[in-house]
Amino acid sequence: MKKKLSTTTPLSLAFLLPVFGFSANAIEKSKQTIILVHSAFTGSWAMNTVANELRKNGFHVVLPDLPAHGNFKMSPKDVRFDNYVNVVLQELDKQKGKVILLGHSFAGTIISEVAEKRTDKVQTLVYLAGALLPNGISFLDKIKNSNSLLLNNLQIDNENGNASIKEGMINSVYAQEIPEAEFTGIEEKMVSEPIEPLSHKINVSKENFGKIPKYYIQTLRDNAIPQKLQREMYTETQVKQVFTITSGHAPNLTHPLKVVEIIKTIDSIENHKISKKKEERIKKEIIEKTDQWQKGFNLDAKNKKAKYSFRDYAPNAILQSMPVEFGTVEGKDTIAKYWQTVLDTGAADMKYLDRKIIVVDENTALLSSPWSMNKIKGQITLEKWVKKGNKWFLVEDNFEALEFLK
Repeated sequence: MKKKLSTTTPLSLAFLLPVFGFSANAIEKSKQTIILVHSAFTGSWAMNTVANELRKNGFHVVLPDLPAHGNFKMSPKDVRFDNYVNVVLQELDKQKGKVILLGHSFAGTIISEVAEKRTDKVQTLVYLAGALLPNGISFLDKIKNSNSLLLNNLQIDNENGNASIKEGMINSVYAQEIPEAEFTGIEEKMVSEPIEPLSHKINVSKENFGKIPKYYIQTLRDNAIPQKLQREMYTETQVKQVFTITSGHAPNLTHPLKVVEIIKTIDSIENHKISKKKEERIKKEIIEKTDQWQKGFNLDAKNKKAKYSFRDYAPNAILQSMPVEFGTVEGKDTIAKYWQTVLDTGAADMKYLDRKIIVVDENTALLSSPWSMNKIKGQITLEKWVKKGNKWFLVEDNFEALEFLK
């Protein structure tokens, strides 16, 4: 007897799909497009590692060179801010559907104005240690009182229309974690920055720019745009979530996998929705879990012994506390010692004041909240909770002390 041809063979599927109005590509998951806009003084090369990792994770990545950077040859004296914006607009207009725009450092100003002009094409804005500015303010305006190592070592050449970082200081300004011997190859690719764009007063509105979801990735050891200034920017202009990397100004070079992890999380928040019922259930579970953590910490404070305050952390959890001098610690055992040190100061009466929870997926949720203790007030920028089996674990804990009480 002849074997009957299955109607699910690839050959028959190729014939059947057009009949029902589908193409063969329709069964493939569409890729999310992200445009990565590099910082001042660099070029698209500085985003290569991040781009390659994103592509491995299914993203369509666009890497433009800005005028007078990388392979885009142009005299710095001729470059205007609109030239930057137009390059990104041209790339944006080539894409189908809405796009994620990421701007590193000064490029934050560029993606903001692009979003103002193409609100219908921009899904999400991501600021990587980026200049997130309100209307009518320039990059140089914003950093002038910030004790920025970049500003303190910026050399202006009006005759040639460019600015450069003082010789011998580029490594310290841009990526101090990279040893000087290794940084030499990076420094050789860096260029002087056109002056005019740095003084451009940004033009954005609440009606356009204001309605696009924004995310901020802050860098705790940043010498170019200090973390204190970054906090000022992401509180002055509302963002949906703040992420944290303990790095200098260029985590795209020093912590590319962490940058990619954050971008994937943002993509999940914006593009992979779960049902309202599941979302509410997860939020309730996180509220209950953080209620337990709060109760446990306060019991530890009463007994002056860290017993409950570290129990919910995952074995490889990371705790990043600000100001940066407070330290970054990794691993559950080290976090236990951290909380014991805090308890030894007499800290007590921990309270979450206004919890906001973003559900990423069925097993991941992000919490942010103002908080207070008897001696201090601050802001939790992110608690990342991950569910394994039936239990929630705290895998990342980022918070800042803002006010010390008498």
